[in-house]
Amino acid sequence: MTELELDRGPSLARAGSLLGPAMAGANALQYVLQLVASHTLDPEGFGAFGSVLGLALVGAVPMLALQTVTARHIALRRGDATDRGREVARLLRTAVAFAAGLTCLGLALSPLLAAFLHVSVLGVVWMVLSLGPLALAGTAQGVLQGRERFVALAVLFLAVSALRVVGGVVGLLLAPGVTYGLAGVTAGAVLSCLLGLALVRRERAPGTGEAPAGFVRELAVAMSGVLALLTLAGEDLLLARHVLPGDDSGRYAAGSLVVRACFWLPQFVAVLVVPRLAAGDTLLARRSAMLVGGLGLLEVLVTTALPGSVLGLLLGDHYASLAGRLGLFAVEGACLAVLQLLLYGGIARGVSSVGRVLWATAAVEALVVLLLRPGLTGIVLIAAGCAAVATMVSLRATATSRLHGTAALT
Repeated sequence: MTELELDRGPSLARAGSLLGPAMAGANALQYVLQLVASHTLDPEGFGAFGSVLGLALVGAVPMLALQTVTARHIALRRGDATDRGREVARLLRTAVAFAAGLTCLGLALSPLLAAFLHVSVLGVVWMVLSLGPLALAGTAQGVLQGRERFVALAVLFLAVSALRVVGGVVGLLLAPGVTYGLAGVTAGAVLSCLLGLALVRRERAPGTGEAPAGFVRELAVAMSGVLALLTLAGEDLLLARHVLPGDDSGRYAAGSLVVRACFWLPQFVAVLVVPRLAAGDTLLARRSAMLVGGLGLLEVLVTTALPGSVLGLLLGDHYASLAGRLGLFAVEGACLAVLQLLLYGGIARGVSSVGRVLWATAAVEALVVLLLRPGLTGIVLIAAGCAAVATMVSLRATATSRLHGTAALT
């Protein structure tokens, strides 16, 4: 009997009922900061603030990768408390070094980034200073995830988002300006990092300062895969901005809110199952894929059958022309959600095939849109079609890797 069968851990259904709303709330909080910024800054300042926050999405890549790889390492040592505690200490020390290097690189690039975005260097510097704390917070989230401490993980997810939003709002209200808002966001990131480290302090045990075996390679593969996923999820919006006239590009940006909602809502499933996928639970892998796929199908059916209600909730009546195409946006988001689960599951098992599929799909999608330069409907058809094909290819690749027992990277 396997260790997984002996120790199933907490109920995933109960954990999901807590973690799902917490992660949805954390994502929703981001819109509060945008709303306050739109009311306190002039249009030029709001554009600058949004562009720097958009750049911070790149900073989410190491955070998400560190969380998933850390969760894998901790889950694989769930049966040996001493070894696990030493691994936590090694992972945290490695994350500190990584965060320092990431910050130094970002600071060196700050003048170039500021010139490209037409914003102040100080604003970019504040954004860069938030990346290190967020990377450490991601590592703490990975420890909690690997230990299946889902209550603490839900608290930390909410705290990371809420503290950054509150910090940004306070900065904007005290002294309206891009720099003050970004300084507040960074202060919130530092506080969330400290909270994360406090939540995992008892998980640590004395250990060597060396990076865990295979960690650097795993992290590089995970970062590449996460970056590919975020690229595929966002490039159609950039392509639409490039090839469509202003009004249509604005409508596409509105429709992309449906994509993001359908993409991020099932994210909690991947977070829940990663520790047990790392331990080799193949039955759970199939069931979780069916669950996310089922949720995606429900999203598509709702947006297709009730486009008016969805428009009223997310967008407003002035985007009524999108009603007949909301289902296509939902298809894209639902497929991206399945791809996210497959990517995280692959990272948990040390498999990199999904990341390669994502990069290839992103390249094909960009090439087709730039060559054909279709209208709004054409772009969302291409984006949804590419996501669907990538999902089918990734499902096949994942099933094949399980069948042949692909070895882990460590």
